[in-house]
Amino acid sequence: MDENVRFPDGHFEPSLKFSNEDRIHIIGQIPGITKTLREITLHLNDDQLCTPYRDGGWTITQIVHQGSRER
Repeated sequence: MDENVRFPDGHFEPSLKFSNEDRIHIIGQIPGITKTLREITLHLNDDQLCTPYRDGGWTITQIVHQGSRER
């Protein structure tokens, strides 16, 4: 499989050096990310949520754990 399809954003390279300020900043982003993911997935139907982005890839539901949703 083409590496650009398999890893569209490239291979994951962890950063192991975080300051306390970095951690606070990253943790502080969680509520906004949650809201944004909810907003961009709310209009998707079940077929769209269950379609993988590539053969053998994960679905949106698998990537963005969808609890019960209000439509």
